[in-house]
Amino acid sequence: MDQVVIFKQIFDKVRNDLNYQWFYSELKRHNVSHYIYYLATDNVHIVLK
Repeated sequence: MDQVVIFKQIFDKVRNDLNYQWFYSELKRHNVSHYIYYLATDNVHIVLK
């Protein structure tokens, strides 16, 4: 599966479920060191380790 699709699913799920512990573990599992969420445009910039 394409990484863009995976990260979109992760962000959509955390917005709906508000499960931040799961969100954090998924980001770690995908080696995300940090991300920037652009609220005005709903875009996400992800930085991998």
